[in-house]
Amino acid sequence: MDKYEKELLEKIKQSAKEMVVDRVELGELRLKRLVAMIYLLIKEKQERFDLLVGGGNSGIAVLEIVKMVYQKAGVDVPPIVLFPVIRPSNEKEVNFDKSLTARQLKNIKKLNRLLFVDDFVKNFHNLYINLRPRLA
Repeated sequence: MDKYEKELLEKIKQSAKEMVVDRVELGELRLKRLVAMIYLLIKEKQERFDLLVGGGNSGIAVLEIVKMVYQKAGVDVPPIVLFPVIRPSNEKEVNFDKSLTARQLKNIKKLNRLLFVDDFVKNFHNLYINLRPRLA
């Protein structure tokens, strides 16, 4: 690391110490954005999905929120599937329980459009982890 990189790193560390993030406000904002986006899709744009999909522990919570939006909007809730992602302690490998997903998908009669929801889909990491076993 040269002197400029060291100087930049020190400035970043100092800025981080001075930065204050209101996590409650941030959480509320993200929840409102999720609800607004789902409402826009299903009520205003009248998009219809054959399946709602979530992944991992956070997916359980997000799927429940999406389900509530559907119910409040008066729109039939499509079938829901949770892809169970199990991360070992080192988090380098990801285990995927295919048997549970197969049982959940067994009764799906039509699957043209699905809506994948999660608390962090910005870089599609969870979606990639869930699809990787099928792409291999």
